[in-house]
Amino acid sequence: MLIRKADVSDAESIAAIHVNTWLHTYRDILHEDALKSWTMKERVKRWENSLPSAISGGNAMYVAADQGTLCGFILSGTMRDAKLRMRYSGEVYGLFVHPSYQRKGFGTGLLHTALEHLHGLGHKRAALWHLENTSSRSFFKTEGAELVYESEVTIAGKAYTQSAFGFESTKRSHVKS
Repeated sequence: MLIRKADVSDAESIAAIHVNTWLHTYRDILHEDALKSWTMKERVKRWENSLPSAISGGNAMYVAADQGTLCGFILSGTMRDAKLRMRYSGEVYGLFVHPSYQRKGFGTGLLHTALEHLHGLGHKRAALWHLENTSSRSFFKTEGAELVYESEVTIAGKAYTQSAFGFESTKRSHVKS
């Protein structure tokens, strides 16, 4: 397993991971209209446009590779949510591991790397948003996150529950930043 900082040449691989993970994870949760909007063409364009800002400033994006093939990514930075910002200054914006590579340590490696990066920037605590009840909910709890609060979010005209999970410490002593 290799974890490294993402670069702009990773856009197409990141888009593929994003689409495949999203469709796999939310196929039984989200309405069909929301799923139809997740296409490779749309995601490649989006990542080509947004990747330069995602890997600059206080943001950090890491990718995981297995034998040269990218299989996951994580994006983190400064907390955007005003309510969470009262306690958590760092945020994990997204963690995606291709379904074929889940439960093999890639998510753990990416999460620890991002939290350690946030710690290095002075963010002692971090939080993330999680949509509905998927298997990743138990993953975040296993990694030490606690449910902070829940709110409603509308996607493609339908209401869903999103959960905020907080990490009381971003320090991961066994991971190098």
